[in-house]
Amino acid sequence: MSLKNNAVVIYGINPVLEAIQSKIPFKEIWIESSKKDKYQQIIKHSKENNIPLFFKDLIEIVKLQKDHHQGILAFVRIKDIYHSIEDFYRQNQSVAPHIFVILDSIKDPRNLGAILRNCDHFAVTAVIIPKHQSAPISSIVYKTSSGALHYIPIIQLTNLVQGIKLLKKKISGSMV
Repeated sequence: MSLKNNAVVIYGINPVLEAIQSKIPFKEIWIESSKKDKYQQIIKHSKENNIPLFFKDLIEIVKLQKDHHQGILAFVRIKDIYHSIEDFYRQNQSVAPHIFVILDSIKDPRNLGAILRNCDHFAVTAVIIPKHQSAPISSIVYKTSSGALHYIPIIQLTNLVQGIKLLKKKISGSMV
């Protein structure tokens, strides 16, 4: 589920714990009021990292996520998920050679999540997706990727052809 305020909802204890371990920035975390005792580790993490934490009634949680939420929702900023090619190279200068997987027209979020999970397993450096005609990062992608989304940079491009040309220049050593 994507939200209007540039956030994606992660739900369920394991995806939220995985996001915490990967140090991904949170906007806020909601915990069902009756589950306070069960989620002490997440409450502690929220306080230590100044993440706004809210205790909500089950009805409020179900309004955003009907199934399998386990009484916990975490909101992650979308802008912290996507990278540009330039940002990727700035952050990964010492890691070479790079292995990129370029995806085109993967519209099913479960397929995208499964691909990310496999890319993580096979040590892919980054996944490149188009801005349009592609499944956006969503709670379904998070859940299906089993946490892999946190460890693989996602490069989002408006034009894949121009992006491939830029990658060729970067690989051949001539910087743009």
